[in-house]
Amino acid sequence: MAGEKFKTFNQLIVKTWDATIPMNQLQSRSYKLALFTGGSNAADLTVALFSSLTGEVAAQNGYTAGGIAVSGLNVTSPAPGQYLIRATDVQIQAVGGNLTFRHAVIYDTVTGVPCFTSPVNIVSGAAADLVITANNYYIAQLSTGFMMYAANNT
Repeated sequence: MAGEKFKTFNQLIVKTWDATIPMNQLQSRSYKLALFTGGSNAADLTVALFSSLTGEVAAQNGYTAGGIAVSGLNVTSPAPGQYLIRATDVQIQAVGGNLTFRHAVIYDTVTGVPCFTSPVNIVSGAAADLVITANNYYIAQLSTGFMMYAANNT
């Protein structure tokens, strides 16, 4: 992934800290990765619901509104109170035209809670649009671990 590590939305932090969503249950939930434009509020970690995010990329050129399923989510604990989150890499192909986006957001499809966000392209230290030209791919490399997270519950 050409951006930085994902950041955690405040709503997920609250739900894991108060055990509404225990860390050991994160991997049994259903997630999608959605793409957002530069005009989106996807970098605002205070957004509480996926439906409150603005500027999702329109369904076009191989992208489906609502995003692509994230599978194989796995949570391991390398040290007490720390969690490393991994998933199967997500691949999106631009078909029939270009896809332009700035943010990738992983969200819980059942509760609608946005979980993690990342700018997908960093240029000179700032988020910038990423353009995937027709017949090329964007691969969100989630398998190497996209979030190291500390929580007070298991």
